[in-house]
Amino acid sequence: MDQPRVIHPSKSLLMDSEDGITPVTRVNHGYSIGVALAIGSGVLIGSSFVFKKKGLLSSQKGHVAGEGVAYLKSPLWWTGMTIMILGELCNFAAYAFTEAIIVTPMGALSVVISALLSHFLLKEKLSLFGWIASLQCLIGSSILALNGPEEQSVDNIEDFRKLFVTPWFLSYAGVVIAAAVVLAVWVAPKYGKRSMLPCSYYYISKQRQCANITL
Repeated sequence: MDQPRVIHPSKSLLMDSEDGITPVTRVNHGYSIGVALAIGSGVLIGSSFVFKKKGLLSSQKGHVAGEGVAYLKSPLWWTGMTIMILGELCNFAAYAFTEAIIVTPMGALSVVISALLSHFLLKEKLSLFGWIASLQCLIGSSILALNGPEEQSVDNIEDFRKLFVTPWFLSYAGVVIAAAVVLAVWVAPKYGKRSMLPCSYYYISKQRQCANITL
């Protein structure tokens, strides 16, 4: 009696034909869904900044810029906030369908969308280098989407736990946490108040380092 063939879901299907066994590639719909959610997230988040800024500008007419909470009464501002929440939910859902190495760089699309919409809708001129950078972001995201891994490297909690306690990850996490503590306790208080750029750089660096670990 012939033994039944067991086919792994992530591998090719096998079909019997007159000439033998013909491999048929399985379409990974989860990967496509993840990429679509990541792209949709970038579009939603990028456009939300424009809505919120238009709401802020309209609510500040007759008031001192940067003061008050009149923007909370602006429908445009709330529209932008709602769109941003939807974009973040799409981004969160995308991680369930495809690898983080695909979803995370797609976040650059939000910067491109925001820059382009600001150029056309808010009349904020985008320089030549801005156009070049936007084009590079689009090219990079397209290359990642077309050539990224289609299968999840970690399928269950047990595999994740094994990777989490590897010496390489623990070393990386230790360096990042130490750097974040140094930035927060010593660097930022000492140098952050001298100018806006160093202050923003120190605190953003700390936030990004901690976000890398959680991701």
